[in-house]
Amino acid sequence: MLLTYKGNFMFGGGSGAGMAQVYHTNIKLLRKTNRFNSARIFTTTKKEYTKVAGSSVSLKKMSAAQLRETRQQVLQNRKQDRQKNVLLSTAVFVPLLLLFAYVTSMFFANENAIQANNLKLETATNLKHYNFYMSDAAIWLQQQKVANAIFQYRKAKELFPEKFAVNYKLTQVLLSSCALDSLYCEDARESAIRLKDKFPDREEVLRLVAFL
Repeated sequence: MLLTYKGNFMFGGGSGAGMAQVYHTNIKLLRKTNRFNSARIFTTTKKEYTKVAGSSVSLKKMSAAQLRETRQQVLQNRKQDRQKNVLLSTAVFVPLLLLFAYVTSMFFANENAIQANNLKLETATNLKHYNFYMSDAAIWLQQQKVANAIFQYRKAKELFPEKFAVNYKLTQVLLSSCALDSLYCEDARESAIRLKDKFPDREEVLRLVAFL
């Protein structure tokens, strides 16, 4: 318990000396009660243990074999600690990695499903437009509006450039227009060559390009 000074403070008087005495006493008390004083050394600790034990403490020097054994034990303990840390890390991170892989796979699977569905919808929409262009082109041909028919066939071909029907119909109309009105002759020739290259085994194609 620290002491407190009660009295009037005066320089150069007894009161000042009293305050100084209280201050020094408190410092001594703090030093005695501080268990973690940095001034504590091995010698001091040894003296305290000797005082408590009531006799001197005998410290034996370890032999070389004991030092080696102690060192091996320390290394073994460190190895075991490292193994425990590795096992702990594995137990924590492996489930996290598996969870991340699962979430990632589900995400990409969902994205693929969405893209496939979008492609399906787009194909269905394009097919609907394709059928309209083909039907409309036939109507224009019945009305002898060749230019309009060619325009619609080309729109249909933009949607499905690999379909035989639109390639054949477009080439047929172009060749007919070239033969009857000398129109679209260059387009007819290029379209016929592409048609023959794409479908070389179709008999109707061979008959059509025979007019070239």
